[in-house]
Amino acid sequence: MHDVRHVPRPPADGRGAILAWRRVAALAARQRGLVETRQLRAAGLSPTQIEDAVRGSRLHPLHRGVYAVGHVHLDAEAPLLAATLAVGPGSCLAGVPSLAFYGLLPPLRRHAPVLVLAPRHRRSRSGIEVRRASVDPRRDVRLRRGIPVLRFEAAVADAAGALTVPVLHAVVNEAAVRGWLRPRAAAETALLVRGRPGAPALRKALGALDPSRGRTRRELERRFARFCRRHDLPPCVRGGLVDIGDGVQLELREVDVWFPVERVVVELDGLAFHERGGAPVRDRRRDRRLLAAGILTVRVTWTDLDDHEDELAADLHRVLRNARHAHRP
Repeated sequence: MHDVRHVPRPPADGRGAILAWRRVAALAARQRGLVETRQLRAAGLSPTQIEDAVRGSRLHPLHRGVYAVGHVHLDAEAPLLAATLAVGPGSCLAGVPSLAFYGLLPPLRRHAPVLVLAPRHRRSRSGIEVRRASVDPRRDVRLRRGIPVLRFEAAVADAAGALTVPVLHAVVNEAAVRGWLRPRAAAETALLVRGRPGAPALRKALGALDPSRGRTRRELERRFARFCRRHDLPPCVRGGLVDIGDGVQLELREVDVWFPVERVVVELDGLAFHERGGAPVRDRRRDRRLLAAGILTVRVTWTDLDDHEDELAADLHRVLRNARHAHRP
């Protein structure tokens, strides 16, 4: 139930003021209970009426020119909007506050300064850190839940220098889990951070996310071939064809690596090749079809070959040995 004491009452100075306050109330409802001076004037209130409303607690100043209407019991994101309203048109959230807004970092502590980018010089003030930056509203800014915020790729690049290496890796990994760092977005983020504080750490985090970046499919195939020779794996066929039909109708599928005696397939998963568009769905369907035909699939990535080579070799030997025993008459 709403506390009626928090409902602003129109000043007793005519029907025009009543209509003006109705417009203010409608605007505040769309802006998390906030309005700015120019909006109050556009609604029909005079400077004197605004001053009277402040004295009468109809308006509660948050920043210069920004007010909460009727009460100050605002939601957690209202201070973020208040900061952008205070800085003025063309401003947007940036840095650590923008990543907190995207849900990749914990919410800002109460009274923590909010970083705002502005297209022209604006002074920082209590609770707001202003940084001048050339921002294209169409390209660089997104309106999320009514708040202008730097688009995700630019926000990560902007915040990288303010985060510790472990936190930066956690942010990048969480973004990847949410599907926000597909190869194109990751490449764009790496480009945006060039020359900024935190650039080496962010590039390393992105590289750990996609170890295949800068390496071709053919290099992955050659690397696995050397791996097979070095660890004395059984004979296999690169790019072989396997039959996944039902025994009546032939249905051939090309696979990356085929161990025919063991009936085991190895698929080489460079992220750049297997995480685009619907590729993960197609890969899972392919694995299911192969399994239904009695063929086991093992997926190998650059990370496996770079960081876990001995473990991968031991696992593949076990898989192939168990598969040979399973297919003995």
